[in-house]
Amino acid sequence: MKEVAAIRRGITTGCNEFFFLEQTSQKAPRGLVHVTNGDGWAGILEEQVLVSAVQRAGECDRPIFRPRRLLFCAGEMPPEHAYSYIRHGETMGYHQRATCRARRRWWELPIESPQKELIAFNYNIYDTGRSYVSRVSPTYYSDSFHVLLADNLKCLHAYMCSTLFHFFVNVDARTVFGGGKAKLQTYELADLLCPSHLVAIEEDATFHGTYELLCRSSEAPVLQSLSSPTHLTLDNMIFDLVGLTQSERSSVYDALAELVGSRLAKADSL
Repeated sequence: MKEVAAIRRGITTGCNEFFFLEQTSQKAPRGLVHVTNGDGWAGILEEQVLVSAVQRAGECDRPIFRPRRLLFCAGEMPPEHAYSYIRHGETMGYHQRATCRARRRWWELPIESPQKELIAFNYNIYDTGRSYVSRVSPTYYSDSFHVLLADNLKCLHAYMCSTLFHFFVNVDARTVFGGGKAKLQTYELADLLCPSHLVAIEEDATFHGTYELLCRSSEAPVLQSLSSPTHLTLDNMIFDLVGLTQSERSSVYDALAELVGSRLAKADSL
């Protein structure tokens, strides 16, 4: 994977209940947004200090999604309402938390505007790892995700939605966590196998239509999605690309079902 994408961890805010916000239905004056945060605070903030964001994988309902959270991104000279919100954070003691305290200005997140669209891969794995692309650019992700920057985002995202990729994830994921949960560290994701010639799948006349159908589909458990005609069409494109025989393809499906099923069954038995 590291040969086709730059991979890093999402943003560690040090205080998610302060930095991640949700817009409410309450109207606000022009240039302002009425929001609420994780500690129960509600009020107005300037649009200029808010960007689209995702805190948890549960906020993504399909492979291509529209984010519903906001991230507080004030700089060195915060405007009036942002300044008041920062003062609120200090009354809550957020500025004393380790990650925040280590910054020159505790409220200023070390982020840059991405130059391209990103793929987000969730850090916590249940049935399998999930990959997402936001319909809003830029979108920022918490450290519950790995973030991938690639030249050909569509082809890489399609591969990361395929059964072959799910198989590699479940082979290499750490399974020492409770509730059947597994994890992949950033360097482990970077070391997963990935075809170097992924762009070749675009030569299939059905690729773009298949990819769009897949991305509009609501998420389902990975073992259930294997029987989806759209998913099978995508899988065959990937299998054709790497030259797997029909027998080898069947083995991938069987092995993935065994890996996921046994891990989740073991969790249920504890």
